[in-house]
Amino acid sequence: MVEFKTFQTTGHDDFELNIKRESKLTYHISYRTDNKHNGIIFVIPGFGEDASVEYQKNLLTHIAQEYGLLAVFVEYHAIFSRPSNGAIISFDERDGARLIDLIQKYNVILDENDLSVKSILLALNRSLPKDNEEIISATLYPAKNEYQNFGILQAIDILSVLYDLKSLGYGELIEKAPIIAMGSSHGGYIANLLAKLAPNTFDFIIDNSCYVKPPLKYIVGKEHDITRSELKTKYPNFTLSSYTFTHWTKDPQSKNHFSDSAYEIRDLTNPSHLDTMLNKYKSKTSYFSYHSKYDQYIAPYDDKLEYVNHLKEHDRPYTFMTIESEDQVDGKLIKNLDHAMGASNKEILKNTLPSILKEGINSGKTDLCNQSVISYTTSENNTYEFKFNEDNISARITPAS
Repeated sequence: MVEFKTFQTTGHDDFELNIKRESKLTYHISYRTDNKHNGIIFVIPGFGEDASVEYQKNLLTHIAQEYGLLAVFVEYHAIFSRPSNGAIISFDERDGARLIDLIQKYNVILDENDLSVKSILLALNRSLPKDNEEIISATLYPAKNEYQNFGILQAIDILSVLYDLKSLGYGELIEKAPIIAMGSSHGGYIANLLAKLAPNTFDFIIDNSCYVKPPLKYIVGKEHDITRSELKTKYPNFTLSSYTFTHWTKDPQSKNHFSDSAYEIRDLTNPSHLDTMLNKYKSKTSYFSYHSKYDQYIAPYDDKLEYVNHLKEHDRPYTFMTIESEDQVDGKLIKNLDHAMGASNKEILKNTLPSILKEGINSGKTDLCNQSVISYTTSENNTYEFKFNEDNISARITPAS
């Protein structure tokens, strides 16, 4: 018999931007009531529909029933950053300045009794010339009053939940059975980032179409390139380009500057960090990945191939399924050749979990068990340190002296 429960724990404060966490970290598990589990799997959604609790409940229950795994879904920081799952579209100061220019340029008449986003956009659409190519920027404000830190805080959330599972009585399972992280797109990126921050904790990473270099459009997009937004909504007479609210900036004078160091710790392909992960920390992770060769805009295939080849050169087991022809579109596992290929999570798991579980028990020496201290030094000589304490994980940056 399988049950589904929801828990809360304390998330890590944002140590990079020095922002205190406001809300509790919520996560959900599906588990066998007889407590006979073959391992733990973290299912990490991206920013789309699969981030809904209802979808994840169905998927987690299926995994627990079908494979006997303790299945976990973490509402990681800023996960609800799309209108379909709780984010609110509005205009920040930068958006507002451009909006005023357009209103004046096209003599847009607004309804003074209704200045909602919807009303403003409808007024613009009525007033702009037909088939206009104007781009209007907007801001996505995630649920829970969160913001886009991008990657690091989100991966730490998964590790914080692993500690909480230990406190709930799953400590023996953590140390004796396989730990798996599985995700699509941004979720797959977080899964691979976990292997970097905790190189001896995750036995297997399963990813569908993750990017391996942090896309600037998701981090400082509005300052980076207004034409390459993370979410586009096409109106008849303009395009609404939306970006998740963030405190990061390209301004080198700001305390929130997205520096080379901030980029490098998020870059899975950074050669120095990869060598540290593989040689110094002796990473034990094996990888399974699906990727379309035609994915060049969201998660560039060539970057992924560079990452895969580096791991293979260091003898890391990596099964890389390249989808490159219409013959591979079966309508079940693979539905198209676009980003993420419309791939079914259940079918991906069906293709990977049996062999993973057959491989058996992990080494029993996770970073939690070893109380590891994992650190990476950047080109600016700043050191990111992730310390696995007895009861929690802590993170800090030691600046160059």
